[in-house]
Amino acid sequence: MLSNAFHYRVGIRKGVGGNNTALAPLAVDFIERVQGKLKEALSSLAVNRDQEQQLQQMATIKSDLFDTDSPSGQELVHLLDTVCHWLSDCLKSKSLVNCEDGNGSDGNGTGGALAHFASFLPQLALIQTSTALNETLQRHARNAISYIAVQVYRPEDVPALLAYIRQVAANWNWHTRAVASTFSHTLVFNNRFILGQRPQWVEAMVDIVLGLLQDEVIEVRESARQTLRDYIKWDFFNDHGQRDRLIEQCKAKAMRPPASSSLTLSKEVESTESLILRHSGILGLVAFIYAYQTEMPDLLPDIVLFLARRVGDAQPIQKTVTTALRFFRKTHEPYWLEHKRKFSEQQLAELANVLVSSSCFA
Repeated sequence: MLSNAFHYRVGIRKGVGGNNTALAPLAVDFIERVQGKLKEALSSLAVNRDQEQQLQQMATIKSDLFDTDSPSGQELVHLLDTVCHWLSDCLKSKSLVNCEDGNGSDGNGTGGALAHFASFLPQLALIQTSTALNETLQRHARNAISYIAVQVYRPEDVPALLAYIRQVAANWNWHTRAVASTFSHTLVFNNRFILGQRPQWVEAMVDIVLGLLQDEVIEVRESARQTLRDYIKWDFFNDHGQRDRLIEQCKAKAMRPPASSSLTLSKEVESTESLILRHSGILGLVAFIYAYQTEMPDLLPDIVLFLARRVGDAQPIQKTVTTALRFFRKTHEPYWLEHKRKFSEQQLAELANVLVSSSCFA
């Protein structure tokens, strides 16, 4: 019923001036009202990682918030389910893509409601990853997020989209932060032409992924690595200079010592802050290995050798490197007679010493 209610904007001629007055409700007005209600209801879950005092109370907050035995909890769950279905139906059928947003000069529809649908992303991410909700509602939220991600947006919508993604990427729940990576992946795939119009937008999307590469949870880092892999595969960067700077940045992180030689850090600090930083650099370089499965650009041999020299590092770096090198050997073996020309004799010898069963690189 909600999907059909906003499908048409009916007007009649009224008054001496002949101004049109809408009889049907405006979608954007309704979206803003629902958005405000959801934001208020879920504000206790929209906590950033640095708010430690609230994090300690999060389990109790979630169980009370979605308690279907209470009238307020049942009402919220029903509202969330209705919103998820409505968003999916509208975006799937494109019924509101061309509805008026109230800012058009002629009032005939400017597509502005589409950006307002994206404003639900932070709340939907909280729903999708909340274990206090049933799996069906989580799936509905996941579907709604997918439909938001696959839309083609206007250039003027991009700043708001970036703000929504950053909000999700800063959430206390690592499952929610992982949504920022997967959403960014789909959004970029469908809006590469739009985002590529301004270098600062490309840089912002890449910075979001690089921030997630340094997440304390390895699952988030791996998800960000997969997103960066496809950014590289799609040649999403502004130019080769930005790509080369990314490589050098990742190398610097991977090589960074755990601490100044004049300081003595405990093993615990070494295994958390420094190791995560170095692992993020390794993951950034590994993304190039997975992006060029059957190609051998000039930048790849140096990256492969850099990674090969780190097979003896601590976990999880060691596992990440060895898995990537095995993938490199498997995917490049059919073309190795041609690809090995990009390596010097010294590089080939060093690579053969590192790889297990390296006869194909002889």
